[in-house]
Amino acid sequence: MKETITVQMLKDLVQQYIALINDEMEDSTEWAYVALDPALVENEEVTTNYLKQISEDEFKVLGEDRYFEDIVSKFKSSEILSVIRLQYKNFFGESTDTDFYRNSIEGLDNCIK
Repeated sequence: MKETITVQMLKDLVQQYIALINDEMEDSTEWAYVALDPALVENEEVTTNYLKQISEDEFKVLGEDRYFEDIVSKFKSSEILSVIRLQYKNFFGESTDTDFYRNSIEGLDNCIK
């Protein structure tokens, strides 16, 4: 029987992913494809709630590794896009003149259309 996805489960998976990224001996990409990717796009409400309480480290990793694009594309949710933008402001401020914004946030509106 499949486990029900929860906010804590997503948090734990992202923390595990960060640990794998930091361990040069591990293949984080393959693990993420099997474990993290499907979990992030399984339940819109859980993913939205996770994003509302995401840590700065988690936010940076998910943004840099293009997970926001996957999430917004899957759910086509303006609420999720708003939460991501709000968290960007919380962690980076108002400036949209950053590499992170250009690479991870700027084109997300196109994922909803």
